[in-house]
Amino acid sequence: MGITAVFQKVFDTLRSVPAQDAPTDAVVPPSRLELLFMPPDPPATTKAQVDAFLLELSGQITSLNPAPVRSVLITGAMRCGKSIVAQTIAQQAGMLHIPADRIRNATYVHTDSVIRARLVRYIYKRLLLMHPTGLVIEGTVFLDRGVTLPLWAKERGFKVFAIGYALDDAGRKARSMIAYRRKNPCWTTGARTDAEIRQMARRIVARSRDIRTYCEANKLTYLDLDSGRFNVDLRRVTRAILRKMRVPVAR
Repeated sequence: MGITAVFQKVFDTLRSVPAQDAPTDAVVPPSRLELLFMPPDPPATTKAQVDAFLLELSGQITSLNPAPVRSVLITGAMRCGKSIVAQTIAQQAGMLHIPADRIRNATYVHTDSVIRARLVRYIYKRLLLMHPTGLVIEGTVFLDRGVTLPLWAKERGFKVFAIGYALDDAGRKARSMIAYRRKNPCWTTGARTDAEIRQMARRIVARSRDIRTYCEANKLTYLDLDSGRFNVDLRRVTRAILRKMRVPVAR
C-alpha cells in the first residue's frame, strides 16, 4: 500500500472505545473529532517516508479543523486510563485525539530502541510544530529512555500531563484489572494468569512512582487515577487537566 493510501475514511463521530481497565459502567463520550488511519505497509522508517506520512497526517488534521486550543501531551504508566482521559479531553475541548499506538504501527513498530527513540522525538516534535493547537497526543512512549519529549514540549509552552497509579495498594489495582477482563474484551485474557496480573500491577505502581518523581523534579503535572473508583477519578482527572488547559469545565 502506498503512502497516499495510509488513511481510511475520516468520520465526525466515532464509536466510543472503552479504557482497558475501566469498569463496565464507565461512560466514554464519543469524540467529536477522530482520525482513523491504516499504517503503510511496510511501516515508514526512512526520513523521506516519515515526512510523507506526516504530511498526509497533517493534511487530515487540518481538514478536521480542531478547536484552536494549545496542543497537549498525555503520558504515564500503562493501563492507568490515559486513553480514556485523552478521548474525554479531546471530546470536551473539541480537539483531536492522536494515540501514539497508531503512529507506532505506521512508523517505528519494528525498530530497535535507539531508532525508536530517534523517530519518536522527530515525529512528535514535527507534529507539535505543525499543529501547535488542536491535538491531544497520548502514549507511554514519551517517557521511554532517550526520548526527552516532555521536557522539549514544556520548554516550548506545551502542557504535559502524566497519569499513573502510585497509590499504596497494588492489590487494589490488580483486583480492578482482573475484574475488568472478566467482563470485557482484554488482551490479557488467555495471555496472563491472575498471578501475572498481580505482578503487572506491582510493576505499574513502581513505574508510576518513578514517573511521579520525574514529574516533580521537572515541574510537570502528575495525576493518580484510581481504577478502583474509575468513574469518580476520571471526572476528577479530566477536570483538573481541562482547568490547566484553560478550557471551560462542564458541570
